[in-house]
Amino acid sequence: MIVCYARLRVDPRVREEFVDSCTRYQAASAAEAGCVFFHYSVDLLDPDLFYANELWETQDHLDAHERTEHYLVRRAEISGMGVQAELVTIVESGRVIEHAPR
Repeated sequence: MIVCYARLRVDPRVREEFVDSCTRYQAASAAEAGCVFFHYSVDLLDPDLFYANELWETQDHLDAHERTEHYLVRRAEISGMGVQAELVTIVESGRVIEHAPR
C-alpha cells in the first residue's frame, strides 16, 4: 500500500476555483483501479489550508494515476492558481519513501 499526503496552501482569491477543481479531480481519481481512497479536507482553523490524502494498492497503480489525463490537467490547473504544496509525504509499507517540506 502507498499512502500519499500533501498539505496545500491556497490563495483565498482562488479558493472557490480550487475547491471546484478538487471536486472533479477527487471523483475521477477515486474511480481509478487500485485507488483505495482519495480525498481532500480543509483545516478547521485555516480555511486556506487543505490536505490531500490518498491510498493506493501498489506503486504501479500510483504511477498509472500520474499518467492519467485528469492528473495532468489538474497539475496545470493548480500551477496556474499558485497553489503551494507545503509538505508532501509518501509512505510505502510503513516506511517513508519521500518527505519533502516545501
